[in-house]
Amino acid sequence: MSSREIAELTGKKHAHICRDIRSMLEQLGINESKFGSVYLDTKGEKRTEYRLPRRECEILVTGYDVVRRAAVIDRWLELETKQRQLPNMTPGPLRFTVDQGMIGRSEDP
Repeated sequence: MSSREIAELTGKKHAHICRDIRSMLEQLGINESKFGSVYLDTKGEKRTEYRLPRRECEILVTGYDVVRRAAVIDRWLELETKQRQLPNMTPGPLRFTVDQGMIGRSEDP
């Protein structure tokens, strides 16, 4: 899960989430470059974000309040459920299925 999505789910500023991630990784003795990534902001400028696997994401959010923890955990459950629902297809047929709107599209507008 990206640090930007964590920020959105928790209602915290992305900069604060990144600060918390850097602090957590330092305490765990993990080099932040392992999870660091670059994205382009709305002005087209390069910005840093982090892409955390579930373990590190859960470690991060255990320091947050219950509502914030619940939002992130619920999102992980949603992502895992969607992953299990994908048919066992090779990339070509799977891409066709997604492109045709047969899977992968939300019902919400």
